[in-house]
Amino acid sequence: MIEDNYGTLITRPKNIADEFRMYSEKLLNRDSTTEVGKQKDTILPYTIEPEVLIPNLEEVQYAI
Repeated sequence: MIEDNYGTLITRPKNIADEFRMYSEKLLNRDSTTEVGKQKDTILPYTIEPEVLIPNLEEVQYAI
């Protein structure tokens, strides 16, 4: 899943591919000498699964 330019979450594979294609074209076609440091696009990973941390020894002993 990714976001489009308006912050809308895109979930359909074809729409994700289209958005990635447009982003790649924009990235590859920019002028690297005049636009260095001006890029404001931030890519944030999205996941539907929460981060699960490995339990420490105390947590394991408490659970037993």
